[in-house]
Amino acid sequence: MGTTQLGASLAGLLLFVAAASAGCAPEAPSKAAQDLCSKDGLMRLVPQLRNADGRFQIPDPIKDLDTFLAAQQGLSNAIETILAKARAAHDPYSVAVGRNTPLSFGSRWRAAEVGIKTDGRSISFVDSNFASYGGQSFLEGLKPVDQSNGVFHAVAVDGSVSALVYAMPTVLPCVNRLILAAENSAGSWPQPTYALGPEAGGEAFLIVNICQDLGRAVSTGSDQQAVLRPNAELILAFQWADTEDMAAFRTDQKAHQHR
Repeated sequence: MGTTQLGASLAGLLLFVAAASAGCAPEAPSKAAQDLCSKDGLMRLVPQLRNADGRFQIPDPIKDLDTFLAAQQGLSNAIETILAKARAAHDPYSVAVGRNTPLSFGSRWRAAEVGIKTDGRSISFVDSNFASYGGQSFLEGLKPVDQSNGVFHAVAVDGSVSALVYAMPTVLPCVNRLILAAENSAGSWPQPTYALGPEAGGEAFLIVNICQDLGRAVSTGSDQQAVLRPNAELILAFQWADTEDMAAFRTDQKAHQHR
């Protein structure tokens, strides 16, 4: 083979490798994926998260259940659709070695939720009312578990631990899947349950979740030992970081504590 032919072959090989590498590289986040990273973006993505003044809102299920459900279910479906498209655009090998940093979580949270329960005989509300809005979330006191490098978090208040939380990064930097295990209600967060933050490793500002509790701890007598009795609960909710820009949504209502 002559020098000219060898040079041409090498050039062709380099072009092929470059093209193949470019094909394996993950695409830049779509506009919809970027909208998941901020409250302004969420208002563009889910109209029910924008109030009449053009500001971000969490709909109140007590005043307008349909708008709350449209926002909660609409955001959940939007996240799942955006994630599916992002996964399809990524190469499995690059995803395996290029994971995003998990989101971090503050300790103060508020909630808006609706829910029902049954003991196998009757159906009722999880608390005295079907819905609550703006009360202190059961996530209040959420903090990283020591020596877990921020992988696990615990809801710890007054020396007791009521739940554990694991945030799993996805292919989208702003989105984590969340898994919860409740200590005394056999409770968990089934999918779709997601946390949203401004960037990989940033502090989460919103959680959209489903919760299922399968039992309730009941004291058996004077020894204060408790047993878990059947008590199925289903709850749809938003949890949001209780920051000053969300102060307008604070209330004294009682959010479900999953205890």
